[in-house]
Amino acid sequence: MARAYLPRVQRVTSAIAGLLLGVLGAGVAGMSWAPFSHADAGDPRVVNGDDVDQGQFPYLVALLETERFERDGAFLAQYCAGVLTTPSTVVTAAHCVVDPDSSTLGQIRTVEPHELVVGVGSVLKTSAIRRFIVTKVAVHPKFDPRTGRNDLAILTLTTPVENRRPLLPMLPAEHSAYAMAGMTARIAGWGSVRSYPPSYPRTLHAGRVTLFPARACGGGHRYSVDATQFYGFDAEDVDPTTMLCAVGVGPQGAVIDSCQGDSGGPLVVGDGRQARLVGITSWGVECAGDRPGVYTKIEAMTDFLREHNALGRAQPTFAPEVTAIPLHQAIRVTFLDADPSTPAAQFAASAVDAATGASYACYAKQRTDEIRPSCVITGLTNGSSYSVSGFASTDLGDSPASQPQTVTPLPVPTPGRILSWRWVDADTVRISTSRSEGNGSPLRTPSVVCVPIDGGAPKGATIKSGAAVIHGLRRVRHLCSVTATNDVGSTISVPRVLPVPRNR
Repeated sequence: MARAYLPRVQRVTSAIAGLLLGVLGAGVAGMSWAPFSHADAGDPRVVNGDDVDQGQFPYLVALLETERFERDGAFLAQYCAGVLTTPSTVVTAAHCVVDPDSSTLGQIRTVEPHELVVGVGSVLKTSAIRRFIVTKVAVHPKFDPRTGRNDLAILTLTTPVENRRPLLPMLPAEHSAYAMAGMTARIAGWGSVRSYPPSYPRTLHAGRVTLFPARACGGGHRYSVDATQFYGFDAEDVDPTTMLCAVGVGPQGAVIDSCQGDSGGPLVVGDGRQARLVGITSWGVECAGDRPGVYTKIEAMTDFLREHNALGRAQPTFAPEVTAIPLHQAIRVTFLDADPSTPAAQFAASAVDAATGASYACYAKQRTDEIRPSCVITGLTNGSSYSVSGFASTDLGDSPASQPQTVTPLPVPTPGRILSWRWVDADTVRISTSRSEGNGSPLRTPSVVCVPIDGGAPKGATIKSGAAVIHGLRRVRHLCSVTATNDVGSTISVPRVLPVPRNR
């Protein structure tokens, strides 16, 4: 006979009440969902866990019911948790955002994006909680509200969460490194200390749990954790292909488990940049009882996560291609991703003085236009040789260094930069620039050159009175740069994209 089990959602709030009451009232195939009222005080925590700072779980977020949040604040509005797997995507439990009764009509009803917001901050009873707007809610197409199978949803945010390191989901190929039975994992959330009566969080709490083998999580066998024996689930209760079981035992024998309010939170294996999201808090028979908590198995969700751009970025394994150009007392470094499948978030370059060993650096963010990211290492000495290397980085780490290049700064001119442009007619543009500098040598007349992005012959014109007028441009976007020449050599400014005029 299938066991009665409880989704680990906490408060029933106004706009989402209809959805959660459907979850809490369902009684299909021998399973029941029991409702819980909310509490305004108490000692909230992952059951028998520890009080922690969110700096240990920077990827953890709170799901807040919008209307309640605006009226009563985050503490009363929080009902589930979620995990940042990229700065713009939150992975959570599907039962946090759907009405299971709607599945009987042949189509699952999903909460509208405006009905919930994502909160970032460890203490819910504070006005310092940062709020992020949800633009899209995607539920796993095979989520079954009656059984809890494929209990996963992805929220897409309108703006990325900055200064929070996402958590990379575990891939199937990483199973032996992260998800073997007996491994220690961590759970975290603002869930209740007990099944009933509930007590909800002021601060974030976490605990360590142990992963169960399939024979106890879908095979019906018992399993012992630190000499404490737990009953397992059989195949009628748990699908081991889409679910994981885990529970912990503290130093004094207290059972560590997730509880109501922790739904959608992380089951994490590993530390620091090597940490992986192994599971998502889903359901349990009771909190900290004689059975483990049940978690959605992330490695079984890989295709769904990839489809919605929620797999995150792996640490780059290839160094970027680097072009280093000598400037006056400086070196400009331009970067190109060597592996487009693992796009870098930013780049860095270092220049080491071959004579003194002094090191200098510059940094560049990834760009979304056709211009390659670049930065300028300044404070160098003309005529000295520098060893220049570049790195690519993501939220999970840095790439190897590129092959060093020896570059010597020279008193070449400093080109002006493009300030603005104005289309004169259908194929003529007037481009204003700042002043170019000769750096000790006579400066020849600078010019502006525009190259069609789709290929083709460049067009250019000399700069007179701070502007260049270029004729004969095609109706395509161009990359335009300032070129300056003196007796030492020529240099080119960082290009700008010249868009197609709206009316030509």
